Amino acid sequence: MDEEIRKKLEKIEKRLSVLEGLSKKENLLLQENLSDEIFEEQDGKIVVTQITGETPKEKAKNIVLLSLLGYKQKLGELDVHASKLRENVAIHQIPLENFGTWVKELSPQSIIKKGKRGSTKITYKLTTFGEAKAKNLLKEILANGKTG
Repeated sequence: MDEEIRKKLEKIEKRLSVLEGLSKKENLLLQENLSDEIFEEQDGKIVVTQITGETPKEKAKNIVLLSLLGYKQKLGELDVHASKLRENVAIHQIPLENFGTWVKELSPQSIIKKGKRGSTKITYKLTTFGEAKAKNLLKEILANGKTG
């Protein structure tokens, strides 16, 4: 009986190592695809050039997630100033009146907000879940060529 369990565990370990290898390959391919098609670097800032979403709210939330991913992957910045995210939303002619409310809906599951309410020094950071969500958006854009 112990031998049977050991063999099953070995099979499971082999499957896990294969899956982990695939996951690493997928991440490398994804990082390589962070090209000028989706992100453009201008004066130390990331500009999202392609977006997806039906409503202004959905587009704004997606831009925030993609921006945070771009800053993390391309510039190595984990904490991104709120003004940089607002700029990215404004570039796509999405009204900013409800920006704070929309971004709040992403927190705490997808992003973490740092700073006091009303402060000019507020920054945002992707959570692990938020990063996965942003990568899925990136895959969707790359696969479908969606541009909002």
